[in-house]
Amino acid sequence: WANHIPLDEDTDAVPVMLTLGGQTFSSAYYNIFLADQAGATTVAAQPWFETALGGPTSAFCTGYANCSTAFMAREGHKGTLNITKYNPYQAFSDLDTNAYHLGANASLWNWGNCVGCQILPSSLGHYGYNNNQGAYGFSNYQALFLTAQKRTGHGLTLSANYTYSHTLNTLGINQEYTNYSTNYIWNLHADYVPALFDRTQFINILAHYELPFGRGKYFASSNPLLDRVIGGWTFSPVFTWGTGLPLETETDVGGEFGGNTSTSEDVGEVALVNTSAFGHTAQINYHVSPTTATYPGASQGNLVGYANDPYADCAGKVCAPHTYGVNLFKNPAAVFNSYRPSLLGLDTYGNMFGPYYGQHRWDLDFTLAKQTLIKERWNVTIYAQFLNSLNHMEYSDPTLEYLSPSTWGDLTGQYNNPRVIELGMRLAF
Repeated sequence: WANHIPLDEDTDAVPVMLTLGGQTFSSAYYNIFLADQAGATTVAAQPWFETALGGPTSAFCTGYANCSTAFMAREGHKGTLNITKYNPYQAFSDLDTNAYHLGANASLWNWGNCVGCQILPSSLGHYGYNNNQGAYGFSNYQALFLTAQKRTGHGLTLSANYTYSHTLNTLGINQEYTNYSTNYIWNLHADYVPALFDRTQFINILAHYELPFGRGKYFASSNPLLDRVIGGWTFSPVFTWGTGLPLETETDVGGEFGGNTSTSEDVGEVALVNTSAFGHTAQINYHVSPTTATYPGASQGNLVGYANDPYADCAGKVCAPHTYGVNLFKNPAAVFNSYRPSLLGLDTYGNMFGPYYGQHRWDLDFTLAKQTLIKERWNVTIYAQFLNSLNHMEYSDPTLEYLSPSTWGDLTGQYNNPRVIELGMRLAF
């Protein structure tokens, strides 16, 4: 366990727990969000907005059924889209800075002693954002480590290690990285998520084999010249396998829980099913079906995961034979529809990384070496090292962006390196 880790805190976050008219901002916002997602043009009066904006006769609310409807009309699917696209920070900021230029006041707040006052520090100071860096973060790492070794007595040595681990930290990204703030500064545990590097299982198997040729071996030679040619050869493979890393899911907004969009890390998505059913292997030969996003919201009705599909859907027929796309999922739309955005007023957890973990990784390297004795205290070793010896391709994991359904699950970049062969010689004396 570790405490007092460097962490940024967004001092410009919306005070979502602020209570007016017996209702918190987060609760009122969530109710309006639901109405907007349903395509409504009016919404029931929310006590928070009715109190905060001065009632139906105020400059902001005049002409609407109530102040809540006025807010939804200007910030929802008929206006800025801030509500529709999961951005409560910008919706709040528009009120805090009188973005509509209604009257001479600096803001549109109109209650008690806050008539035209401004709440967000960025509004008061006329700056973009301000982060406070301190030692507020915390993390933990727990692991089980098993190792086994075997020397066979015939020139073969084996060693294997297995690690089962889990690591959590605030915000998920590397602990020394302080350019992004937590999503919800009012409760840091909301961002206590799997770390970016949380590979839960890892195996490596190493071997060293002295080939049975030459003096003292099973296939020996009495000819000194032949012995120098066939003797001294070793083969040393290294095999590694690991589970995937937690995938980042996001709306790519950054202000979903009320944080300043310029500095808050993105809030992740909420999985509606057990993500183990999604698989962890790249789908090389796939074609997007005409299935679309079904969850209500900004992405509803869009085709999912087609950006990496080399041919369009031609009434169920292949438009361009022998061309293939690459996607992490067999059915990108089905996976997309198994998530929903994290919502202010409903969710209390950031979901930044996980619960879905990406592609499993494996690699096989080996070294082939030959040691030759020149004289009593002199020997020379020549070797060839093969990194990614099978030259197999591994794709980088995608970022699953909820507001970009066209690229959902698409695999484009290479995670590993192509085969590398290194030749060398070492002289010992």
